[in-house]
Amino acid sequence: MSQKLGRYVDKVWDMNRDTDRYYEHIVDPETGETIHHCDEPLSAHIGHGYAKPKSDHEQ
Repeated sequence: MSQKLGRYVDKVWDMNRDTDRYYEHIVDPETGETIHHCDEPLSAHIGHGYAKPKSDHEQ
């Protein structure tokens, strides 16, 4: 569910530590528009989602 669009989107996501790969592709099924695409080494995928540093009150 996309909060921004207010509807469901198609998401393909893979995080593979063995091959050091992070892949994410999100498409709006109504328009076919790519909303987000990321394909990079997992070791370079920092500062996103769970990889974001936690603030003092979140630890």
